Amino acid sequence: TREWRYVNSLSVSFFPTALLSFNLNAGADISRLGDFTFEDAIWTRDKDVSKINLSNVDNYNTYLTGQYQIPLKNSAHEMTILGGIEYQDLKVTGYDQNYNNVAGLIYEVDSIWSDVKENASAYYVDRDGYKFASVFGRLNYSWNDKLFAQATFRRDASSKFGPNNRFGNFPSIGIGYVISD
Repeated sequence: TREWRYVNSLSVSFFPTALLSFNLNAGADISRLGDFTFEDAIWTRDKDVSKINLSNVDNYNTYLTGQYQIPLKNSAHEMTILGGIEYQDLKVTGYDQNYNNVAGLIYEVDSIWSDVKENASAYYVDRDGYKFASVFGRLNYSWNDKLFAQATFRRDASSKFGPNNRFGNFPSIGIGYVISD
């Protein structure tokens, strides 16, 4: 088995004022996997088989948020508003290929192995993945660090949703109270 993987992220924060901030985050998770096996005719009871299973996974994530702390006259009250966008793109590609009646492992494919390629079977390309985009907003309120309220709204678009329902709205509200202190 061979594996190569690259995982990285970048985060940038910008504070134009004491009450306003922006955050940009971007990430990538890229992998290349290869599995090479050989099955002797003793085990297959038919013929020698060399198998190649390769897959590529490319996953990219990005989101941008902006947050503003709303100035209030009474210091017991705090209110912030946040808005943002998010995007994800995941692609999976790969193939499985079996070579029959060969003497050992085969590590390469296509034209350089044309003499054994005619004995190839079960060759296919497998593609999968999804895309996701979202726009969201959130309003937070607190009073004396005892009472908290939050309202959130998201509008998501995803290739995982049904073909006639690619978009969805997701509102939520929450209330909390700290009973200790």
